[in-house]
Amino acid sequence: MRTELFSNSICYGVAVAISISLAGCGQQPDQGQFVADEASSTSEVGAEDSSAGTASSPLATNEFDNGVVTTAAEEVASAPRPKAAAKRTAPADSEDAENLDEDEMVEAVPEPEVGSPEYLLREAARLKAAPLNRVRQPIPGKPGQFEEIELTAEQAAKEQLQRHNEIIDLSMQVIGATKDQPKQAQLFNNAVYYLSDARKQLALLGDANQAQLLTEDAEALYKRDKTSFAAVESALRIVQLAQAQAEQSAPSDTRWASAFSKQARLFAEKFPTETNRAAMNLLAAGRVCEQFGLIDEATACYTTIEERYPESPFQESIVGALRRLRLPGQKLTEFAGSTIEGGFVSIDQFAGHPVLIVFWSANSKQFVTDLPKIQQALSQYESRGLMVLGVNLDKDQVTVDRFVEQHSVPWNNIFFSDPESRGIRNPVARHYGVTSVPVYWLLDSKGVVRAAPLDLAKLDGYFAKAPVKAASAVREVK
Repeated sequence: MRTELFSNSICYGVAVAISISLAGCGQQPDQGQFVADEASSTSEVGAEDSSAGTASSPLATNEFDNGVVTTAAEEVASAPRPKAAAKRTAPADSEDAENLDEDEMVEAVPEPEVGSPEYLLREAARLKAAPLNRVRQPIPGKPGQFEEIELTAEQAAKEQLQRHNEIIDLSMQVIGATKDQPKQAQLFNNAVYYLSDARKQLALLGDANQAQLLTEDAEALYKRDKTSFAAVESALRIVQLAQAQAEQSAPSDTRWASAFSKQARLFAEKFPTETNRAAMNLLAAGRVCEQFGLIDEATACYTTIEERYPESPFQESIVGALRRLRLPGQKLTEFAGSTIEGGFVSIDQFAGHPVLIVFWSANSKQFVTDLPKIQQALSQYESRGLMVLGVNLDKDQVTVDRFVEQHSVPWNNIFFSDPESRGIRNPVARHYGVTSVPVYWLLDSKGVVRAAPLDLAKLDGYFAKAPVKAASAVREVK
């Protein structure tokens, strides 16, 4: 069955299928269509740790945990889930389909008549909740008795495909039976939830046809009732699909990150009442785009939050991120703070010197890897006036002191004595929307930001072009 169940005449774009095929055809998705794009607030889509420049999970619970640092390319955590808008009939016993507990859904429905929509949904719930590595099979010669069979990896993969397709079939049957029955809207919404999720999962496994059908479903449901739970849920699945694809992409492949950005903004435009979900989508997309070096796309996402959602809890970090993204080409003037030793340091004290600014934390494996390169550069370009200024985002001073001593960190580091001003609550980090480490910036001898962020591999290239500075001009900043 196809999406004609939603509408008698469907002729919509196939942007998702185009996006699914991006890796092969090199095309960009059209912003005017729902594109296989993922954005979101859900923790269904995870990301693997990766080295600097790759897209790891852009939102981490650490960011909302009183200043615990999320280190770039290390920890992957799920984002907090926003509340759904109130004007929809959501699945049973849930304000938001993302918060559904499958076992609770099964228990909440009384034993239904075989073949009824309730029965079909119950079967879909069982399929979705059952572990993929085990199946129950009848015991030969023992009617009514079953045994659990452990599946091999290959068998589990086949089982996964089969279950998703069965869920699609069950959901489509329910949709066909309930789409014109207002009193059964809750069953209809349940079916859409299972259908869109199964299509998304199959699309992530490489089924371009399911990606196209997911797009058609979303467009049909939007035209049917753009304020409905079903319309929002289907559209959100498309956003999630693009996010997952972006997070799995190689650092050099920016197409899915760009698609994610466009779809996050399209979701915000099409569903103006979905303020929490839209803001989370845009924040996630902006951070993914930053990791892929798509600064214009990231800026567009953050600007949308700034303009559309002035009451969003993300406003402070968004304003800071936009301030940071606009730094290149500007003179850095607002950058100062107390040091670990109890002193005070300001960027003004570095006048006349190129400066490498380092946002770091002791628990960042990537920073530990980068540290010898920074120390080598500091030694190599000392005669050119290079200086380093650190901003530490740890919470415990003992940890910082121990790290500085063990690794012979020679530069000044901004670190506040007030525990409430540590971690990502560090005022300098908050002012510029820095929520992960390590991050590097490069200033020229006039205090103008030349790169933010800086790829350390390009530091030599800068000094190859920069004018030579007399060694006598080098001084230590106290």
